[in-house]
Amino acid sequence: EAHAASLAKKRAAYEHNLTAMQRQITTTAATNTAISNHTAEVKRSNVALLSHARELSEQNDALRADLDSLKLNLSTAMEFADKALDGSNDTEARELEVIRNLEDRHAIQSANKEHRERLDEIEAAMDVSLLHFGNAGDEDGEAQSVVESLGSSFGALEQEQHATEKALHEIFLKHYDEMAASLAELLETQEKLKSTRATVTALHVDLEEAVAHLEEVHESLEGQAKKLRGFAESMSQKQLPADD
Repeated sequence: EAHAASLAKKRAAYEHNLTAMQRQITTTAATNTAISNHTAEVKRSNVALLSHARELSEQNDALRADLDSLKLNLSTAMEFADKALDGSNDTEARELEVIRNLEDRHAIQSANKEHRERLDEIEAAMDVSLLHFGNAGDEDGEAQSVVESLGSSFGALEQEQHATEKALHEIFLKHYDEMAASLAELLETQEKLKSTRATVTALHVDLEEAVAHLEEVHESLEGQAKKLRGFAESMSQKQLPADD
């Protein structure tokens, strides 16, 4: 009876250790799956970001080409206008001297009139101011299976008259070594998964920064192109003075 009690005690301790090991295996496997799923999600996002970045780059190149074309057309038009103005500059013509004299007189008269009106405004303002001032007041099932299998083996041993603690220990070590090897493999895989996740995540950050920059440049280029087209359109709608 004492031998059976000792054997049962050791069996309980071995089962406890194996169950704890299986739980660790289950937890590690679940962690690996979570890391793998997250990495896959980030990879998909990176593909989308890269595609968007390429589209923005192509659009920005097209906008730059459009701006260069608009600038070239406007430069040609401005050059033509400058030459036309140079050829028709008659501001110093002798025939226009009489007009300049009349304009000078008119300017003097207007200045005097404006001065008088300004004095009247000041005087009126002073009157108003004074008036105002005055009014302001699945893995668990597998673990159970392993434990049950082990228990079955232990039960068989206990029924045998020649069961020994050595045999019990050997069975425990066999299962423990197998589970320890599985756990070690899972932990090694986990390190690789973590490394991959770190690399993919770093790339994701870089791609987000690149896309943000390209979007900012795209918005700026669109604004410049819109303003330049508007200016070119307004210039094209202006009519040149008719020749007499």
